[in-house]
Amino acid sequence: MFTHGRAVEVEGDEREEVDAHWTAHYGSSPYSWGDVVIFRLEPTWMVGYASDRSEILARRGVPEESRPLS
Repeated sequence: MFTHGRAVEVEGDEREEVDAHWTAHYGSSPYSWGDVVIFRLEPTWMVGYASDRSEILARRGVPEESRPLS
């Protein structure tokens, strides 16, 4: 996946929530690991790539005649 957007530093209540999640996952706060700053991405656009588009659409129940190539 490719994306373009703006990185926003996680602060305030959101920072506490993210810190609690990572602390529960790793057993220690990432802020205790050194100079750590956590960001989230506010995307302006994204592009995904499907290596086998027909197979993916088939699994989702899209009939072959409804799978345009573009």
